[in-house]
Amino acid sequence: MRTTETDLFLNWARDNGIGCDPRFQPPQTLVYLHGENESGHFRYPDSPTSIPWFTEEILTAIGPWKECWAYRRSDDWRCPDADEPYGRVWTAVVRSLGIAEGDSFVVGFARSEMDSLITLAFATICFGWCVYDDLFIVPDHAQHILYFDHHEMVHVDCRERGSFASLVEALRREGIETEPTGG
Repeated sequence: MRTTETDLFLNWARDNGIGCDPRFQPPQTLVYLHGENESGHFRYPDSPTSIPWFTEEILTAIGPWKECWAYRRSDDWRCPDADEPYGRVWTAVVRSLGIAEGDSFVVGFARSEMDSLITLAFATICFGWCVYDDLFIVPDHAQHILYFDHHEMVHVDCRERGSFASLVEALRREGIETEPTGG
């Protein structure tokens, strides 16, 4: 795992056609800035024990990658409700992953660290309850943007047309029963 300053990540993202959605004020979502991309989303599994499998299948289905960047929408790894039980657990998870809470940076996970990336997504799915908790995962090939939001969905933005249908088919082959919903 490695960290980089948020501005450096956003420069890399911009060089790859990704940026903060200019239609909204901070905290902003990451979007493709140009082109004919497509998107859809999947509801999170009902069972917490299915979440790691679900997340791993999505991370596998987005194609080969060497590193994925995790960008928290609030640009801060601190939990605003750190005194509440869920906040203490969130803080414990983030610390156990080696992420310094409270700092403004983006975290890069090598493919060999997929379990740690899945753990971060799991914590986001379980404990995220507002826009500040939302998590974006962008692979180094920049062909997809995964957006784990507080509305119990993962949004998948695909740079190329036809990619979302291919992703859905790959997930179905792996037994993901969750039906995608609109873009």
